Amino acid sequence: MKLNYDQFVKKYFPVQQITNLKESSSLIFVSKQGQIIKEQNFTENEWLLWREHFRQEIELQNILNEYEPNYFLKILDWAEEFQEQLHKVLIIYENQKDSQNLELYIKNNTISQEKLINIIIQILGIGMALQRRKIFHLNITPKNLIYVNGFIKLTDFVLFLKIF
Repeated sequence: MKLNYDQFVKKYFPVQQITNLKESSSLIFVSKQGQIIKEQNFTENEWLLWREHFRQEIELQNILNEYEPNYFLKILDWAEEFQEQLHKVLIIYENQKDSQNLELYIKNNTISQEKLINIIIQILGIGMALQRRKIFHLNITPKNLIYVNGFIKLTDFVLFLKIF
């Protein structure tokens, strides 16, 4: 659901930045209720180019989550704010306590061979779910795979192709 910025602040603030998840093009925060919030900043011209693609990304990710909730991270809300020449977009994802991207999960935990095989099987399941819907996610990386209560969920559909 799209929120205006005041609604976003009222519902999710205060937020805390998670510095170890900072990416080059976005910042990651945790809300007061524990949801993951990704902040993406665009110049006015960049936003004009990305706006429709961004809305398609949110719609696609939520449709996939509806059909395959164990494979795709759900987007709860999103908001946008204009600050002079900067356009800030905030995406609020479902979250469970202690969820983290797969890169950090592997780095910070000792993983048994059995658990590693389970992770690989889940990633293959994600690939098969995408194939069934004729969707190509063009940026599957450990940072875009989120470990949530034993499940691996894919997110960040900024780069995707849908085959008709």
